[in-house]
Amino acid sequence: MMSLSAALLVVLSASSIAVDAKSIPKSIIQTSRDSTVDRPDWIEYRNSLQKFNPEFELVHYSDEDARAFIAENYAGTILMDTYDIVTPIMRADLFRLAAIYKLGGFYMDMDMLGKSSLAPLVESIDNEEFQAVFPKEWWMSTGYYSNIYPGRTPEDDEDHWQVGQYAFGAVPEHPFIKDALEEAIVRSVNLMTTKGDDPDSIRDVDILAATGPYLFTELYHSGRKEGRYADVYHLAGDSNAPVLENRHGGQDWHKFGPYCEHMLSHTWTKPVTETERRMQEVNATNTTEVNPAEAERSPAAYSSVSLVVSAVVGLAGLLGFAFL
Repeated sequence: MMSLSAALLVVLSASSIAVDAKSIPKSIIQTSRDSTVDRPDWIEYRNSLQKFNPEFELVHYSDEDARAFIAENYAGTILMDTYDIVTPIMRADLFRLAAIYKLGGFYMDMDMLGKSSLAPLVESIDNEEFQAVFPKEWWMSTGYYSNIYPGRTPEDDEDHWQVGQYAFGAVPEHPFIKDALEEAIVRSVNLMTTKGDDPDSIRDVDILAATGPYLFTELYHSGRKEGRYADVYHLAGDSNAPVLENRHGGQDWHKFGPYCEHMLSHTWTKPVTETERRMQEVNATNTTEVNPAEAERSPAAYSSVSLVVSAVVGLAGLLGFAFL
C-alpha cells in the first residue's frame, strides 16, 4: 500500500469530472452491495424519493460500480489504496463522500423515505444561502456525548446534536466534504493498522468514529466554533409524528428536515449490547446522565483529533501538495 507521505505527493488529475461549484445538481446518489435493488422496502423508499423529486436523477452504485468510480476519479491518490483495505461499510462511507465531493448532489441511504420535494434546498443553495446541508440526527445528553468523546462535554447547545450522514447534499468540491473525506482516510488507515489483522475486533463504534457520524459531528462542530463551515446548514427535522413507529427519541430525530425520514434499517450493525441498549434508553429520556465508565469508550486514537487531518497532511498543505 502506498504510504501516507508518498500518497500526499500525488495531485488529482485535472482531467477528472468537470464541476459547477455554484449549483447543486438535481441528483440523488445511493449505494448498496448489488446492482439489483430487490428488497421490497428499499424499492418502496426509492419510489417515494422519485415520486416527490421527479426532476431528480436517482443514481445507484453497486459495490463494483463504487470501486470503479473511485478508481476512475481518484487514481493515484491514497483514497484508492485505503478503499481496498477497509471493511464494506467503511467503503460505503468513503464512497458517499468521494461521490458527492466530485459530483455534488444529494446522498441518501437506501432506507430513506421521501416525504416532500428537495427543490427548496436546491433553490437555497442556488441562491447561495448555504452550500451544503446535513441533518441534525439526534440530541445527545451530556453523559452520552462524553462517552463518545471521552474527557469532553458539550460547549454549547449545538454540540448536543449529532451530525447525520445518512442523507446530505452539497455543491461539488465543498470544503467540508473534502475535510471529512481526508479525515476519514486518516482514521481508516489508523484503524486498519491497529485492527486490520483481526477484523472481528473492529466494533461498530470504531466504524462510527472512523468514517461515520461521530467523525462528521466532531469535525463540523469543531470547525464551526473556529469560524469555518458557515455555509453548512445543519438541518433540523420537522415536528410531525414520524412514519416509523416504536422508535426512541424526539419526533424531530432521524429526519432530513421535512423532506425525508431515516427508516433505521441498520443492516450493517452488530447486535446491540445490553450496555448500548441502556445508554440508548437513558439518552432518549434525557433525564439521567450516564457514567462513561459504565459503557464502552471510543478508541483513544479518535478521542482528541486535531482536525488538521493529521500532522502529515498539515505538512503537505504547507508544502503546497494536494491530499486528493
